[in-house]
Amino acid sequence: MAAPTAPLTHCPTCGVKVERPELSLCAYCASPLRMGPIEVPNDETQKRLAKVRAHADFTAAQSWLPVDPEFESTARRLSIVGWICIALGSLLAVIVAASRQPRTVEILRASSPCGLGIGLFVAAAITRRRHRRTPMLKRAAYVLDRSSVTNESGGVGSTTYKFKIRFEDGSEGEFSHVGRGSMYEPPANGAAGVAYTRGARMIEFRRI
Repeated sequence: MAAPTAPLTHCPTCGVKVERPELSLCAYCASPLRMGPIEVPNDETQKRLAKVRAHADFTAAQSWLPVDPEFESTARRLSIVGWICIALGSLLAVIVAASRQPRTVEILRASSPCGLGIGLFVAAAITRRRHRRTPMLKRAAYVLDRSSVTNESGGVGSTTYKFKIRFEDGSEGEFSHVGRGSMYEPPANGAAGVAYTRGARMIEFRRI
């Protein structure tokens, strides 16, 4: 008699903690969690998701690539430091050039921070290119539950949302999403649309 298989706690493919191990697919990478046919619920939520997939805007939503804050913040920091290096190198080069009988090698040495700045611009471009090439799942999704936690640092508060989401394949998972200030309205409970996810992070949610 075969011993019972222990329930999965983490996806064997992506390693993320599985919220619903009894389901057939991982909500975070869409990989199978167990052998056998994929079981998809037949309820009102799934019917709503079927309408999302059939909507005229679904195809356009699939081709859209939202900005990932983790990649963009890194690229932005690299660009800012790059501009500082170029400004510093240019200033030093002007100072040396204005001195008495400057040698070319001295001017080049003084402007060397400009080379570092250009390198940082290249690194920022590579980071943004890596964002475009890193896989992102784009799936019809329904928000089952939303909660939030607000942290304060240096007098500035930041909100992180937690979304429990069901997808069209029947899988469910909890995803984190960083808020974007008071002008940003995150999807509420019962919202349906396309969720853009990487691992356990929800990058964006487009309502349909």
